[in-house]
Amino acid sequence: MGDGQYVHFEYAPNESREGPLSLLRAREGPLVVDADTKLDSLFTAEDAKAYEVGCWMHGRRRFVEALKGGELMAAYPLDLIRQMYAIEELAKGLGPDEVHALRQLHTKPVMDVLWKWMVEKGP
Repeated sequence: MGDGQYVHFEYAPNESREGPLSLLRAREGPLVVDADTKLDSLFTAEDAKAYEVGCWMHGRRRFVEALKGGELMAAYPLDLIRQMYAIEELAKGLGPDEVHALRQLHTKPVMDVLWKWMVEKGP
């Protein structure tokens, strides 16, 4: 979990994958890369120590598409995700420990319900 204080920018003069890979290859633990497939080797290489963490915006998008396509059961997970977004609004301005406690108390139960629903409805 980040602390919201530090950001690292490194310029790569072209769109090759080597710039980001060289910076992130040594990363251990969670890493959000916004579903960029050019960086998949960070997670799939034999010596990989990072694991990919997705964002809810990308996950939510699939449910929105399903709902627009007539899959009415997608409304339920969208409501649960909306609840998690509302909890995140409460977290603004809190420190890392307070955010963690808030998420454990309020977000985790919602996530547990969402996880159970996805397992039951999944393929």
